Amino acid sequence: MDENNLSIISESLDARMLRDKPLQPGFDLNQEIDQLQRTYIRRALQQGQNHKQTAAELLGFRSYQALDSRMKSLGMKTNRRMPGRDPTIKKDSSAD
Repeated sequence: MDENNLSIISESLDARMLRDKPLQPGFDLNQEIDQLQRTYIRRALQQGQNHKQTAAELLGFRSYQALDSRMKSLGMKTNRRMPGRDPTIKKDSSAD
């Protein structure tokens, strides 16, 4: 079984656990909604090969910046480095 299938099974189990979680004192709906959002964001990033614009489009955000903002509000790490760009190499301004 490949990693994608395991991820889908794991997400299905998470969804079932959420649905079947007992409503009792101490239950926090906002915390559950935040966890659900984190799950979908991770899934969209994985499906979009960590390309935030693609993930944002899959989730219905208007821009990757909106996705970034949501990730920050959920306490998720946001990688500011552009894919394919080495941050240790500075752009040569004399070449422009």
